[in-house]
Amino acid sequence: EIVGYGLKGRPEYFDLVMFPCPSIRWEADTPEIAELRKKEKSDWKQVSVEEKRQLYRASFRQTFEEFTAPTGVWKWAIGWSLISLAGLIMAYDGWRRVAYNFDKPDSLTEEKLKKQLQFHIAARQGPMRHLSSKWDYETG
Repeated sequence: EIVGYGLKGRPEYFDLVMFPCPSIRWEADTPEIAELRKKEKSDWKQVSVEEKRQLYRASFRQTFEEFTAPTGVWKWAIGWSLISLAGLIMAYDGWRRVAYNFDKPDSLTEEKLKKQLQFHIAARQGPMRHLSSKWDYETG
């Protein structure tokens, strides 16, 4: 049943805040609803609250509160964004390990590290709290 102009003049049903009156009713009239529609044309005080709810549900699928309620889609979007970000970081880290897989510098070999240690001790670097403070220079 077409009851108004609606959205763009087409006989379609939409629950939209900007167009609160759709062009057609949500449900087709049943004999019970047709009887209630006759009753609503008279005094509204004779129509009970339950009958008003039945009339409303026959005309509209949802209340404003129902179709403007948050859906929780933002949780899904943030979750997938974080999963995607984690995947990108892992892919970048893997690519970086493959692309920059250079040999270690010569100064990190065991022999060179021992020579550096001997130099630091001989130069007495950190005599108060660091390496030289823990070295016994008399016994070697």
